[in-house]
Amino acid sequence: MIDTSNNMLYHIGNLNTKNESITKQMATGKAIDKGSEDSLLHGTLINIEDKLRVSEGLEDLIVKAQVLNTVSDSSMADVKLSLDGIKVDLLKGLNSGMDRNDKLALATNLEGIRDNLFDRVNDNVNGEYIFSGSETTQKTMIKEIG
Repeated sequence: MIDTSNNMLYHIGNLNTKNESITKQMATGKAIDKGSEDSLLHGTLINIEDKLRVSEGLEDLIVKAQVLNTVSDSSMADVKLSLDGIKVDLLKGLNSGMDRNDKLALATNLEGIRDNLFDRVNDNVNGEYIFSGSETTQKTMIKEIG
């Protein structure tokens, strides 16, 4: 009788351990707890997790590229408008009927356009300058004072 009860306790202990494992798997949603439980399933899970990480990384890169494209497109549109404004102001400056105050106002406007051009050319996203080439941490253009 003692052997039978020890044998039954051993099998009940095994069933209890298996029950705890299944309960934990159901609670956490994990199919396996250790890779040694089912090596094929574990390999498949690792492969899927790797593909998910790669896909998430590609998605992040696509979003960053879209932001860069949007910012660079709007910056270039602003640069084009500024250049058109410079042409108009230069043609106005060629008019011999302008007095000194008009020319000073025109010069002030051209300085404002120049500052706007510097701002547009030095646009950055996440600390990286868009138009700086391979060295994205350095400003594209620096204004010399003097």
